Amino acid sequence: MSSTSERAYSSARRSEQAAATRERIATAARRSFIERGFTATTIEQIARDAGVATPTVYSAYGSKRAIMMKLLEDVVAKDSLRASLSNEADIRKQLRLVVEFDVRLFTQGADLIGALRGASAQDEALNELRMEGEKRRRKSQSELIHVWAERGALRQGLSENEAADVLWAMTSDLVYNLFVRGNRWPIARYEQWLYSTLEALLLR
Repeated sequence: MSSTSERAYSSARRSEQAAATRERIATAARRSFIERGFTATTIEQIARDAGVATPTVYSAYGSKRAIMMKLLEDVVAKDSLRASLSNEADIRKQLRLVVEFDVRLFTQGADLIGALRGASAQDEALNELRMEGEKRRRKSQSELIHVWAERGALRQGLSENEAADVLWAMTSDLVYNLFVRGNRWPIARYEQWLYSTLEALLLR
């Protein structure tokens, strides 16, 4: 193997190892955020759980907040709702896609989102992160509602703003938790109920 090939191989190997280390740290942090809470979790604890040195955690992410942001980004990035909606013209099928995305998101990340909600009460930066996420969700849903309104699909007497309020509130993790975690509804039952309820509240 030439020296150039050796260097390329060595660089690729280091990149793989670094990625694996970051993943191990993120997994340990997520488990700790959920079990102990964000505030009670320390970088030192994350390092111990991940089997790495404390400076390695700082080098990989810099802070607990950065790890939380990365974890949340990963949950959302697993699914692209916008792309799915752009490929579907039927409004009721679009609503179904919104509901399915909502349920998948909270099924995969409810514990993490709950940890963020709890931590945001004590961490202003995390609270701003949570609020910004809610603003983006409200904005994207409002854009979808506007399209439905232009196509004459909204229930008679329902304004765009009211429709956006309803969709935003009903697709909250709080509603999911009340039914699925609090009342132990099966996921499939909750998903069908949410779709049927939103269809009745929003569409003609």
